[in-house]
Amino acid sequence: MFAENELKRKCHNLSNFTSWKVKNKRMSIFVKIVFMSAILSSAYFSSQSPRTEFKLLVHYSYFEGKHTPYCEVLLKRLNLATFLKKAVRKSSNIHFIFTISGALPEASRFYGSIELDPLFGKSIIPRYNNIKIIFAPDDGLPDLCHHARAISGFKRKDSPKYLLFLNDGVRAPLNDSPITSDEKKYYTNVGSVYNVPLWISDMLKLLLSETQIKAVGPVLSCEIDLHLQGWYILSKFDVTEWYLQTFHDTCNPNATWEFNIRKEVEFTTNILLNGGKVAALFPKKIAVSLEDQRSLVGNLANKTVLYKNLNGCVNPIVFHQKENPARSLDIKKLSAIKYGGGFYRNNIFNRPTKILVEHLTQNVFKQKIGIGEECLGI
Repeated sequence: MFAENELKRKCHNLSNFTSWKVKNKRMSIFVKIVFMSAILSSAYFSSQSPRTEFKLLVHYSYFEGKHTPYCEVLLKRLNLATFLKKAVRKSSNIHFIFTISGALPEASRFYGSIELDPLFGKSIIPRYNNIKIIFAPDDGLPDLCHHARAISGFKRKDSPKYLLFLNDGVRAPLNDSPITSDEKKYYTNVGSVYNVPLWISDMLKLLLSETQIKAVGPVLSCEIDLHLQGWYILSKFDVTEWYLQTFHDTCNPNATWEFNIRKEVEFTTNILLNGGKVAALFPKKIAVSLEDQRSLVGNLANKTVLYKNLNGCVNPIVFHQKENPARSLDIKKLSAIKYGGGFYRNNIFNRPTKILVEHLTQNVFKQKIGIGEECLGI
């Protein structure tokens, strides 16, 4: 009897020991799986780019002189109002500088001339903490000079990562980004960059698509030389030293119009000479280098694919409008359109494009815009 009980006890202990070994082995396997998962997860996240906040400085150059034709004044005012309505808001990561050359009327007259109610009470431009307004005399200095002075005078502990400059000849943004006070609908992420306003997200995607790309714009042209056009240019802020002196060169009041145009082209050349690339959305999404620029010089230039893609170095928008008189530009993809200055005076845009621009503008304000057909040329 004793022997039998002793045998049962030993069998029971063996069973417990075996069960413990199985459980311990399972636990060991589980711990190993968790440990390996943690290692793999850590390796994955360490390989990803760290999340960074989108920090942008915007400079807008606006000119309204005593001798500016009235229809051009109305277009300038509507261009500015569109940007204010669609893009400007209180923000801790986006700062706006507006340089106003010449003189502006009071807000009620400014907005009343384009049949809009004042957007910001008695101020044409809102008085937010992230907005600075610079008043300059009507001295005829070009936009590049005002860009240079605004960028050089921007003092903050935390430098912006990106820079957008534009002028009053640009109607923007004209994409599908919403006008909303809801931050979740206003901002998006582009890769590892967060708090990016939707109205500039397409251009930022292009800017970040290659490390070498340092600036992007709506249009790429090879008139005079390969360069960005459209003057709605987004660039990386850390390359401003590559072209800032070129902008400052235009502050000479005795400089000729041809000299200043050359400086506009040199902006792109300076980036290319420093090993960077520029990219544009039109006539197709394309990034170009110094090698591409040099390929367009010489007897074989017209044999290159780039030359053909750029319509034989005819301004891409001019080419499109002449070749397609019944078709509008795909403005939503461009985000912005040069809608003033020489393009307006020379009546470059066909009727479908003009109608589309006015339609997209009316969508911004949710009403018909009060610029007469005599000014629109529709």
